[in-house]
Amino acid sequence: METKGGGKFYFPEFKKEFESQFIIDQKISEESMIFVELRVNEEFSKFLMEKHNEKETRLRCSINGELESGMNIQVEEAYFIGANIKNFMATLKFKIFSNVIIGKRGFKDSKDDEEIHFLITNLEFVGTERTVSQKGGWRLDRSRITVGNYELIFKQFDDYDKLIKALKKEFKDTGAFTTEIIIKTSLKNHEEVKGIVENVCYLLSFARGVDIIPSKSFHLREGEKVWGEATNIGKRPFRAGDYLIHHLPPEGLFDFIEEVYPNYIKYKDNIGLPVLFNLYTAMKSAFYMELRCLIGYVILETLGENLQGFYQEREDPIESSLKLKPKKLKKILPKEHNLSKDNINDICSKLSYNNPSLQDSIERIKRDFKFLYRTEDKKLFEYRKYFVHKGRFPEGINKVQTYQEIISLIDRLLLSILKYTGDYCDVSRGYKTEKIEYEKLIKLKKNSK
Repeated sequence: METKGGGKFYFPEFKKEFESQFIIDQKISEESMIFVELRVNEEFSKFLMEKHNEKETRLRCSINGELESGMNIQVEEAYFIGANIKNFMATLKFKIFSNVIIGKRGFKDSKDDEEIHFLITNLEFVGTERTVSQKGGWRLDRSRITVGNYELIFKQFDDYDKLIKALKKEFKDTGAFTTEIIIKTSLKNHEEVKGIVENVCYLLSFARGVDIIPSKSFHLREGEKVWGEATNIGKRPFRAGDYLIHHLPPEGLFDFIEEVYPNYIKYKDNIGLPVLFNLYTAMKSAFYMELRCLIGYVILETLGENLQGFYQEREDPIESSLKLKPKKLKKILPKEHNLSKDNINDICSKLSYNNPSLQDSIERIKRDFKFLYRTEDKKLFEYRKYFVHKGRFPEGINKVQTYQEIISLIDRLLLSILKYTGDYCDVSRGYKTEKIEYEKLIKLKKNSK
């Protein structure tokens, strides 16, 4: 979408400011751009091209101006990336690396009717509420959840069915807006609710196996747009069908969000859940099966390392199972040896691999989150070296089955950390929908017999 405007370009490193008309081009599939067309000999053009040709010079600027609509525009960070010159005219190109804010922030309390709308990409869902269709009749196109003292209303875009069909064909590599989240609150709460919506979208991305991003928002006061913000995002492809939580029954997906949200917040930063979820969708969208499996092991390793730091901070470190213990060393020493207890401990320390392994970290998840191992899980540790060090499958194994077992292990580990108790789709068992099982539940079943 192209929008025209004019304003001031300020370069803090050189303390230079120039005023010019511009065109801003915002696309969902790539970073936003700003274009300025000027004569080559104009001061602004000469300055940029001279500085751009200097080595190790990054031309960073901020932009404040006004759009043709009369709304103010603010860009905190943009970089000059070059110019096209033709017939003594230079088209200057800037790439935006921050959010684009439209309008004025009015943080004063208002008794007027106010709503914040977030436009999100790639969410395919079935509503739980009947609403009247403009074309006559009714349809299911809304759902509601309560998170962090706010009610979030999910509403399908108009022509939602056409959008989803297009996503599965021509838009599948770029993604598209499908849904808006509506929160009735004052604009002063924007940063708080923005954080909540971002958290919810991370969980939706994990649940649906596709990047779901709140890349635009706007504020309505008495039905009129008074402020907006666009997040700068790169390409986010759409993939249908490779989900963890099914969208049927309709309430299942939203029950999942409400149930796991508290534990997501609890472990979000300590275990790095947003990064893990980003890797998760990257794994499912990778073209080569070998790359998918490699990213799967990166997820497991990242989870393991983050857990080690998490427990270290709580003075309850994960012990290495590969550490050589004095008792084991004494068994292989001659009966008559002159080594003191300190000598033996010193030898054990120097011969040991003291860092916990990936399997040690997962054993801790087993202990603290009641994760339940399956027989096929343990052989995946043997395959790690092939993907991490060689980037290929071991010989003689079923590639698709191995990939699905890696996903299943990751799914169950993350669901255990989130303490989810509902149904999920187990990819390793033909996407069979079943209730997740935990170790303590199995023990209770055995004791009851």
